[in-house]
Amino acid sequence: MGIFEHSDPEYARIYAQESVMVDASELIADAMKQAGKTPIELADLLCSDETEVSHLLAGEREMSVRRLAEVLQLLGRRLELRSVAE
Repeated sequence: MGIFEHSDPEYARIYAQESVMVDASELIADAMKQAGKTPIELADLLCSDETEVSHLLAGEREMSVRRLAEVLQLLGRRLELRSVAE
């Protein structure tokens, strides 16, 4: 049993969604670090602004898989998806 296991299905659903957003934000932050890019530089690559990048890094924006793949590709990375049993 995990640390944050909960018997409420609604809680489990929301927790699963939020944890994926955190994972996505961490993937972007790690890719930025490895690529040596700042938030301003990533914003330029995305034809966006630093505020948008800040929201992505904070997990405050809904992000499609397509958008995540685009961000990572611009940083020289490739997104791979997998699922794991709970």
